[in-house]
Amino acid sequence: MSARTPMGPFRLGRHFSADLPTVEAAARGGGPPAAGPTTVRGLMIAGTHSGVGKTSLALGLMGALQGQGASVAPFKVGPDYIDPMYHSRVVGRPSRNLDTWLMPVDEVRAVFARGLQAAAPAPGQTAGSPPPGTQTAVSLGGVGGAPGVVGLVEGVMGLFDGRAGAGDDCSSAQIAKLLGIPVVLVVDSSSMARSAAAIVHGFASFDPAVRVVGVILNKVASPSHARMLRESVEPVLPVLGLVPRRPELGLESRHLGLVPTVEREAVDVVLGEIVKHVEEHVDLDALLALAGHLDLPVFESPPLGGSSRRRIGVARDRAFSFYYQDNLETLEDEGATLEYFSPADGEACSDCDALYLGGGFPEVYAAELADNEPLRRLVKEMADEGRPIYAECGGYLYLGEEITYQGERHQMAGVLPLSTTLEKTRLRMGYASGRAQSPHPLSGSEFKGHLFHYSRTTGPHRPAYCITKRDEEFQEGWAGRELVASYLHLHFRGSRAVARWLAGTSESGRKRN
Repeated sequence: MSARTPMGPFRLGRHFSADLPTVEAAARGGGPPAAGPTTVRGLMIAGTHSGVGKTSLALGLMGALQGQGASVAPFKVGPDYIDPMYHSRVVGRPSRNLDTWLMPVDEVRAVFARGLQAAAPAPGQTAGSPPPGTQTAVSLGGVGGAPGVVGLVEGVMGLFDGRAGAGDDCSSAQIAKLLGIPVVLVVDSSSMARSAAAIVHGFASFDPAVRVVGVILNKVASPSHARMLRESVEPVLPVLGLVPRRPELGLESRHLGLVPTVEREAVDVVLGEIVKHVEEHVDLDALLALAGHLDLPVFESPPLGGSSRRRIGVARDRAFSFYYQDNLETLEDEGATLEYFSPADGEACSDCDALYLGGGFPEVYAAELADNEPLRRLVKEMADEGRPIYAECGGYLYLGEEITYQGERHQMAGVLPLSTTLEKTRLRMGYASGRAQSPHPLSGSEFKGHLFHYSRTTGPHRPAYCITKRDEEFQEGWAGRELVASYLHLHFRGSRAVARWLAGTSESGRKRN
């Protein structure tokens, strides 16, 4: 598998596991590893700082390795929703978040294990083959001597950047040490030559417990620039790639980050070009040789088990796309059945016992949501009847009276007496703790989550949480006997009580079943 071996035409399915839940259910897998030995490797792609191009390089590596026969299990450090959508679009299976603020350390390991196990070939499959019933994400190259399962983790910000200035909490470095995987460092080599060696030396030696094993030099200006970089950096660490600058391969962004893949008609073309570009300029053989070998059984995740009989409607489409894969699986582990539907396409859930409205960009599709009168009536009826409703961020906005976007007002579900407007500057961002306020179904409980929004709600409030964020304290959201709506994003591996309430396996939930 050489850096310049063509991998064949890059083909992504028109629809995709991160976008269509019907495909995702089949792609998720999650069963035990295949019978017989499966080679499992792990590697992190981290940057010196934000903006070095690690997301594009991680996507290119995922696609290139998958195209050469590996079964890539994608992961993202931190709470981000959108990068994992791009991961999933490339490899054809869900990407998972690894975050020590959102969940305990043991749960991080369990999430990593589950992702690796879901990527392990089932009996009769070759590595790199998608699970039965799914569309092929990329055309598979020579699978003889395939590298098996590769857990590829995209870092967040700079390698050592975390929740605070001191310590490595919530950093890529912490996750690499926790999982025992080596790190490939991405360096933006613009306007430098030998100075790149000093940067690499500093990162490689800063924390001896973090194994930085190689470097990809990105945004290289010319062949002569590439030679200078290689001569200066290789005495410090192996240079795995010298990737030329290609501004036209940038991914579009919006106020919350990259534009979700569910919105991009040309995303397949752009991702295909990124994969080809990376394959041409990164030595995949050398990369895999430096990846850490993992013992898959060490990280086995026991089934949670549950007895829920609830059918939960999950709004999932271009308007509501912010869901952690493990949130959905935790609800299923509790025994709930999930029914996916698309509010922006005029769909409504059938006879569901509960409703899960995730985050996303409802303001962008407010006109389509307003036109879906049957769903607006149904959601209002479910709230009036006291059926459980859990809404985060975009879902919270949808439960209000109206959303004003680009000067136009659009009617929403009308469950909460709130109006929403979009601001030009970000209002909240970062990790936060929330204490559930009465009449929250879990009043008094503490939860750790993440805030990131540009919208502002006005009107009377019955706060769901008292939020603590660094030295700031405030109340936000809306709570009812069987309703929780908030800007606070939770990961159910760390906030299992919310999942059990929604699934009906908590004490209060069982009383309703």
